[in-house]
Amino acid sequence: MQRPLVTLDIISTARRLTNRVMVEDVGGELGLKHYELDFVLYDNRHSIVEAGLAMLHKWRPQVASDAEAWRHLWGALHRAGLEHVAREVLEKSRDK
Repeated sequence: MQRPLVTLDIISTARRLTNRVMVEDVGGELGLKHYELDFVLYDNRHSIVEAGLAMLHKWRPQVASDAEAWRHLWGALHRAGLEHVAREVLEKSRDK
């Protein structure tokens, strides 16, 4: 059973997005428009972690349920070629 997607999970995921391409790829896979990602990256140009965090916070309200959010996030990470991050995210989604 998955637990709710909380801010700590979003922060943990953002920390794993270590470059601009990762933020763009994951954001695009989550359905954000290219111009939205450009704004996020420009507004947070001094910190890629902050850019990743802003991107994930922009995306999260678009998904109704926690289970759906986990699926979308895991799928986006996987499609972006970040399988190792996707596995870590999936492991964190399990109730302890």
